[in-house]
Amino acid sequence: MRILPSCQDRSYWTPNPEEKGHLSPIIGWGAAAAFVAFLTSEGLPVLKERAKAQDEVDTTVRNTTAGALDDGRSLATSGSVADLGKLGVHPATRQVPYQPRDIESEAQQVLADGHALLVLGESMAGKSRMCAHIIQGAYPNHRLMNPLPEKLPELLAATRIEGVVVWLDDLERYLNVAGLRPDWVDVLLDGQNIVVATMRSRAHDAFMPTGEVRHPQLPALRRFQAKRLKDTADETARLAAAMPDPAAAAGVARYGLGAYIGGGPYAVERFEDARTSHPLGQAMVRAAVDWRRIGLEAISTTTLAKLAPAYLNSRHHDGSESTRDALNWARARVFEVVQLLESGAEPDSVRATDYMLDHLSAEKEPIPDLVWETATGTPLPAADALTLAMGAYRANRPQIAAALWKRVAGSGHADQAPVAAFNLGVLEQEQGEVAAARAAYQLAIDSGHADQAPRAAFNLGILDRSRAV
Repeated sequence: MRILPSCQDRSYWTPNPEEKGHLSPIIGWGAAAAFVAFLTSEGLPVLKERAKAQDEVDTTVRNTTAGALDDGRSLATSGSVADLGKLGVHPATRQVPYQPRDIESEAQQVLADGHALLVLGESMAGKSRMCAHIIQGAYPNHRLMNPLPEKLPELLAATRIEGVVVWLDDLERYLNVAGLRPDWVDVLLDGQNIVVATMRSRAHDAFMPTGEVRHPQLPALRRFQAKRLKDTADETARLAAAMPDPAAAAGVARYGLGAYIGGGPYAVERFEDARTSHPLGQAMVRAAVDWRRIGLEAISTTTLAKLAPAYLNSRHHDGSESTRDALNWARARVFEVVQLLESGAEPDSVRATDYMLDHLSAEKEPIPDLVWETATGTPLPAADALTLAMGAYRANRPQIAAALWKRVAGSGHADQAPVAAFNLGVLEQEQGEVAAARAAYQLAIDSGHADQAPRAAFNLGILDRSRAV
């Protein structure tokens, strides 16, 4: 493995074959005299400059990576990571031996063929656990890089990453980052890296295009080869039969291996039983879930408290449950492993857990207008506003989508503003607003964006010709 300054001449370095990631200088005995002469002339300043550049890269890696450091400086190897929670593997209610999954060999072959792997599935399906087993078995000596989503653009700009396992758990967190070039997956693959990602099925569906409207990171998403992890009847029966006792076998047969071991059913049971005991807490969970359904992540507790009344049933809520008690109940750990709400990245914010999101999303309840209105009025980064606009467009809320796309189109962002302008043009054209559509398409054309400008020019030409007929 090599993590080097983007423009560094690498002729003096080679990877140690036994430990991918250790850099060893090549100095032959026969070249010793010439090398000493080189050092005493112009060579020493060059090597000092390279050492300084490498130190800067090491600092960048430490500041942009969430992975374990085995000595406070170097990235740990895949095989040395004992705490799989660092890879996004959910804590277990009980320990059982690892069970191979039916798609495992197909997933391994994707990586062996040099492609980026994306494993799709429901929350607690076992995506991260299977991927961790694959990389620790097939690439135990490769260094493991777990980039922080918001730091990935900085990492790619500062370094050339070669020969590492790049771990992208919950890929949607990376696809929504501002400033990430659409070709970033190709950059990683060009460095002979092992690129592994996981993603919930519903999150993946949200990135699929709706007509001509598409997410700016769709090209990057399509560079992954996807394998879907599903609890088929045959696999579930096999996994249940491998359990150490009848109770575990029955649990796996009913809920699936990942959900049963991860405690998902306990979270659902806690939620359903709270109708009368914690009505405000239950309402807050529903509101936090809908916040994620529209495309956002963490929600401030202040905003959550304002939304919760829209979900309350007056028959069960007498006003005795305080906001603090409701939040404490929703954030409490069930069997020390699963929650209904978890802490968000920002202070005083929470996020509906993936399992509750999938569970309640399956009910397909309509999202209250108040949630859309509140989200639209919230100051959002351009990437989040784009995601919210996509959700509004799919939910047949064109006014909300148009307002958000106008906001992003005027932001001046090099990649996201042209995408928003093009999408706005499509929407205005669908609404019969020809002048507004022309203005939006022209804005995308004027940006000179490599992808959006020609698409906008084509659509504008079609629009003008149709008007001329």
